[in-house]
Amino acid sequence: MTTFQKIKFWTKFTLVTLLVLYIVLLLVWNGRNVDVWVFFGQPLISAPVWVLMVSSFLAGIVVTIVTGWMIRGYLILKKRQQDKTTRALAGEIAEMKRKAEMLQTKEAAAATAATSTESSSPSI
Repeated sequence: MTTFQKIKFWTKFTLVTLLVLYIVLLLVWNGRNVDVWVFFGQPLISAPVWVLMVSSFLAGIVVTIVTGWMIRGYLILKKRQQDKTTRALAGEIAEMKRKAEMLQTKEAAAATAATSTESSSPSI
């Protein structure tokens, strides 16, 4: 293990340990019930602090996952739209190239005919 990897590991370990210690102390020192407002016209709900902390943590996880799904879905739809536009433009470019080839063929044939006519007529 390099020195950088050791520092990285011990920094993460220390931060996680401090976070866990903070949560445990918060739960121990705040073991009382609190009143929570949920919705208009509903009575307040009394629940322990630890239940509210766990439920808010789980709600955060759910919101994070759903937000990721929404962003991923949006990016997929955006990519599909770009691909559709790219295919349409590629088709238009192919059509333009086909028409240009036809035009060049006609111009080349006309130029060849003009050159052959000039060479066959006598010069004065």
